Amino acid sequence: VGEGPEILRNAATTCGPLKAALDLWKDITFDYTSTDTPDFVEVATGSN
Repeated sequence: VGEGPEILRNAATTCGPLKAALDLWKDITFDYTSTDTPDFVEVATGSN
């Protein structure tokens, strides 16, 4: 994960659309608290 920005910068040297996207989105972050909840809740059951 830490290498991602470097990989993208290197790739952008030969890809114009990627360079344009990185220039446009460089200051955008997606740091947020997830609001996802599990679709089910585990319930312990006794065996018979």
